[in-house]
Amino acid sequence: MAGAGAGGARRAGRPEGDYRLPRRPLERAGRADGCGGAAAGGFPRVLGCAIGVGTGVARKETIICDVIRVIVRWLGALIAGVAVLGLAAWVALSTRLTVPPKEALENGERILQHSRVLVVVAHPDDADWWISGTLKRLVDRGAQVLLVVASDGEKGPNRIGAKDLPATRREEQKAAQAVIGYQDLRFLGLPDREVVQQPNVLETIEEIGEEFQPTLVITFDPDTPDLPYLHPDHEGIGRVVKHWLEKRTQPVAIAFFHTRRPNAAVEITDVYEAKLQALRQHRSQGLDRGGFSNRPQMAKNGSRVGVPLAETFRLETM
Repeated sequence: MAGAGAGGARRAGRPEGDYRLPRRPLERAGRADGCGGAAAGGFPRVLGCAIGVGTGVARKETIICDVIRVIVRWLGALIAGVAVLGLAAWVALSTRLTVPPKEALENGERILQHSRVLVVVAHPDDADWWISGTLKRLVDRGAQVLLVVASDGEKGPNRIGAKDLPATRREEQKAAQAVIGYQDLRFLGLPDREVVQQPNVLETIEEIGEEFQPTLVITFDPDTPDLPYLHPDHEGIGRVVKHWLEKRTQPVAIAFFHTRRPNAAVEITDVYEAKLQALRQHRSQGLDRGGFSNRPQMAKNGSRVGVPLAETFRLETM
């Protein structure tokens, strides 16, 4: 039987030991040049169709090639469109200075020249995280600083298991105040994450502001907040403060922090240790843990203006 099989293979004109089946007509057609073998020739033939290689093919096969070319062109256009949209989103959402570094530092110096500064934040620790270096420099220059904290942050973390978290967070903010040295601190006690939903929040801010008569107001940026961290109370309290200032007839400077469109920078290299010490008073938020530091964020701010550490703002007059 083995001999008969071998003889049959030799009679078929194939080398001894070649047991492959004869190629079918469709497979032979797939080896033809051009688009005619696109369906049977695999990816190389499909690619040939896509780029228009091959001529003299049957009508049915030409239609297949045309369809492949259309699909490839649409895919190319789609990829290009996604790339353009991605670039546009990156430009729109990334944080970058809107003025040259030298001008940003000059604007930072303008911030430090104010003598009556009203700061409005959403929670205890907000000021210490973002702007306490600037507050320290203002206080050291003799400025009168009033910090208003809208909410006690009762829905925030409780790393120490405090029985009364709102009261604990108020005490932590008072301890941070002692480190930085600003003269006045007020708590509004509004519900956490519902600050702007309170009917009297605008009137309360307006009353405090008109009583204090600041030359500079500092608050969260409600229009171009820095990403990715967003909080409804942060942008919300910023909108409330902005609305109050828009109603005033007397213009006042405003410095928005936590912004992705800064035009002012205050160097805090010499006061960073005080800033870090103030942050560490917020034990309930875990900010006193060994090794904790927001120095990388301040260093990134500083790198934009050529100094070691900085806090950045969007400075306007309203």
